[in-house]
Amino acid sequence: MIDYAKACPTLPAEWSDWVITEHIGEGSYGVVYRAERKSDPDAVSAIKVIHIPSDKTEELCAANECHNDKALIQSHYKEIADQCIRKIGPLSNIQDCPNVVQIQDYCVKENEDGYQIFIRMEYLQPFREFYYDTVFNEDIVVSIGIDIASALSYCHKQNILHRDIKPDNILVTEDRKFKLGDFGLARETNASLTAASIKGTLSYIAPEVIAGRSYNNRADIYSLGLVLYYLMNHNRAPFLNLDKQLINSEERENAFAQRISGSALPAPADASPEFSDIILRACQFNPDNRYTSVDDMLHDLRLLKKKKYKIKKQKPYAEKSARSWKKIVLAAVAAVSVVLGGGYAAYTKYNIVDHGMCGENASWTVYRDETLVVKGTGSVQQSDEMKDYTSFAKEIIVEDGITEIGKEAFMDFTGVKKVILPNSVKKIRTLAFENCPSMTSIKFPDGLTEIEDSTFAFTGLKEIEIPNTVSTIGEMAFANSDLTRLVLPDSITYLDMSAFCGCEFLESLHFPKDYKTIQAETFMGCEKLHEIEFPENLEIIEGYAFCNCKSLESIVFPDSVIYIGEEAFSGCTSLKNVYLPKNVKIAELAFCKTPWEEARN
Repeated sequence: MIDYAKACPTLPAEWSDWVITEHIGEGSYGVVYRAERKSDPDAVSAIKVIHIPSDKTEELCAANECHNDKALIQSHYKEIADQCIRKIGPLSNIQDCPNVVQIQDYCVKENEDGYQIFIRMEYLQPFREFYYDTVFNEDIVVSIGIDIASALSYCHKQNILHRDIKPDNILVTEDRKFKLGDFGLARETNASLTAASIKGTLSYIAPEVIAGRSYNNRADIYSLGLVLYYLMNHNRAPFLNLDKQLINSEERENAFAQRISGSALPAPADASPEFSDIILRACQFNPDNRYTSVDDMLHDLRLLKKKKYKIKKQKPYAEKSARSWKKIVLAAVAAVSVVLGGGYAAYTKYNIVDHGMCGENASWTVYRDETLVVKGTGSVQQSDEMKDYTSFAKEIIVEDGITEIGKEAFMDFTGVKKVILPNSVKKIRTLAFENCPSMTSIKFPDGLTEIEDSTFAFTGLKEIEIPNTVSTIGEMAFANSDLTRLVLPDSITYLDMSAFCGCEFLESLHFPKDYKTIQAETFMGCEKLHEIEFPENLEIIEGYAFCNCKSLESIVFPDSVIYIGEEAFSGCTSLKNVYLPKNVKIAELAFCKTPWEEARN
């Protein structure tokens, strides 16, 4: 038999009255021992020892990062030790809670290899030991829920999230009271957190934490709900076969993927309808559909204990489209791979994240490299499921066969930087790419004939090459985009009003030679526009067409111009030189607030 008293590191001098008698187990961040006081053998505590570095791998990593500089390595270890001690500080605020494991004392010991942190706490029975020695029923599990929810209630009121609720962190008193311990992951929070890394045990962790999304106290509620689920489901995860004696790794992985995907959890096998209602509310995929606070959950558990709980109408289990689950799985699998060193390979080996239909004969696929590919024939239509990837997708590739980009098809794809369209596309419909601020590049198809209203408004496009097959560009088609230079091909016969308004970075403009009419507000607010090459056959410039183009200094109108509309060039505060044709009609205020107009008057 191992003598754990000898195997354990020497206790600090301050604790010379204590002796380790037994190894209990290993927690998330250290080894736990049973210890007795020499002067009073009836005084028993648990001592957790955190080693810094924790193992040989961490030691080698530190040596590599610090270039084997011993002083620098020790300083690195001290910083880690200080961080651990700072975590213990907030826990002093919850020591009055009867359902939280009490910390009795702690100290730090430095040695030549690093640091050791010793935490002495009350000695309790591990939950796993209690579980195997007890015949479980719903009443016991409800009591567990009440006690742990009470602990969380106290913690959350102190702005502390536990973040690692699982059976191994539940301990049991002699009179069957349940306490929450191992606050190694506990963190103070005054706002919603974003998971930069996985915190907590994967079997019980909330989907939003795995996916790297912001989370709050409802992540703890989810984990507690899942612990209760296991206990009322033959100690098995949702979606596992309860009749099968042995479960293999693939089955566990599939169940894990289903849970974090948003699939509706089946009711736990041994729970009453009332208890199932509470558990499933706590385990809602969408955090907004869970209990608002752990106090609400605690209230329902207490009613259930008194046989007074009544089933409530719940919101639909998964408000998000079921087809969006693979996006969550992607983030989860990436995190799992880091934590488990490449685990869940059955999922990571596939490049496809999600797919679906985006038209009668068109389909979309999102890949792990952040590319969205559209295939098929006919028109690409807006797809609610595809819009789950508006920030994820960085490149859109439409393959040959698609003839039309439909209305709002890729609107609000804020992450997209590049778009490639095939020559088979003839029309780009209204709002197709509106509000894609990261889009800086697009390859237009050679056979394109029409660009409709607001198609590329509010995009990051800087330079575009419009093919010589396009005849019309719709209202606000490129409004408020980042264009710097514009050459309109000779095929253009109609630019609708405001087509390029608000393009504040546009510097130069070249029209088709046979263009006749510039519509109202077409280039209004293009503040850096300083060079315009008007077409030789231009006849009409409508109202506000170049209003507030503040960098224009000189304009030469072709002799063909017969009308300049109201405030067509108003607010062009640098405009000093204007050549006007003899027979042109100028509307009221056409050049108001310009130096040229002021000089004329």
